[in-house]
Amino acid sequence: MQRWVVVGVSAALVMSACTPDPQRVAALPPSCPGSDEPAYAYTTASDSGVDIFGLRPDGDVVQLTQDGGSSSPSFTPDGRSIVFSRANPGRPGASSPPSADSVWIMRADGSEPREVLRLSRVDSVSVSPDGTRLAVTGQVRTDRPDGGVYVAGIDGDGVRRVYSPPGRGEHLFGYPPAWSPDGSEVAVSITANGRFAIYAISVADGSWREVTAAESVSDPSWSADGSTISFISEVPQRGENPYDVFTVPATGGEPRRAASDADAMTTSATDGAAWLIQRQGSDHELVLTDAEGAVDRLVLPPLQVEQIGTATVAPCALL
Repeated sequence: MQRWVVVGVSAALVMSACTPDPQRVAALPPSCPGSDEPAYAYTTASDSGVDIFGLRPDGDVVQLTQDGGSSSPSFTPDGRSIVFSRANPGRPGASSPPSADSVWIMRADGSEPREVLRLSRVDSVSVSPDGTRLAVTGQVRTDRPDGGVYVAGIDGDGVRRVYSPPGRGEHLFGYPPAWSPDGSEVAVSITANGRFAIYAISVADGSWREVTAAESVSDPSWSADGSTISFISEVPQRGENPYDVFTVPATGGEPRRAASDADAMTTSATDGAAWLIQRQGSDHELVLTDAEGAVDRLVLPPLQVEQIGTATVAPCALL
């Protein structure tokens, strides 16, 4: 379990994984050993578009991009760089903002951004556990139905498609592909004719298997040992605050509720033992849960934003 520097305690409650009343403590933001650069990054929208912001270990917020079209941040394992998607400026007078069409990499402080891969459309991107590869959901060309999951080197070399939805009614969600710890598979969220599922896809040959199906699924993430996959799912009968975190064996099986009241689907799982959960308003929490399902909730400093689009923590901050 991650060891956090606690600077104040407002309440101390022992709770189960399904108890909605959280333990609330004030905590410093996550950090990587020996670094004062952001180890927590998120996107938020403004009048100028969508940009990526970082939270430094001292609590200062820094804007990492200023182009109004950057999203889907993913740290490299050492926390020194962030890979992200970016949209080129739209046509003057266009009625809607352009979709992302390229993958970029920058230092964790926002410096030295450079383009590494260009597609027709980029929905999301994530970095492999060893930091050498990218997994991208998107589309290479607009003149043919080749949308799917692509894998490339960290510098964009050797791009190839490893999965494409086989049927007309099947679509990939825009959530980042989740790499397995050994880098052999990626997990994605998919919908097929109103049915929602998580697929695990072989990076080597593109073969796939269904891990679980539910009324809704998003943000799959593997546990550190590769034995389980976590995801967010809606519990419609509950009405208010219907989203929970579930885990399921990576080989398939019955899902188990791991944390309740996620409140929003804009949640980025980190290593299957911690989730960034967006609460309503500007109250954002980093939720840690151990293998037995015990939950601690650490309240991050107020970010003064109405909504986080995508959030992520550097892997080195969770060691």
